[in-house]
Amino acid sequence: MGQYLLDTHTLLWLQDDNPKLSERAKSIILNRNNELHVSIVSFWEITIKRSLGKLVLGYSLTQLYHACIMSDIIIIPIELTN
Repeated sequence: MGQYLLDTHTLLWLQDDNPKLSERAKSIILNRNNELHVSIVSFWEITIKRSLGKLVLGYSLTQLYHACIMSDIIIIPIELTN
């Protein structure tokens, strides 16, 4: 089993079924033996870009969040350590 961290573009391209998502990336993502992760920071980045008018989506951030949960994509929180 592999572990993969999806960046913001990959997450959005996956959600949008965008042809920019490579066949290799699709095969990794669709392989149920792989563990997929996305950082909560990606959601912040999306929020900022939307607020600046640099990103338009056909779905809400809540819908994207739930799509991750339904697809077993683990959302990594930010944790402070000493």
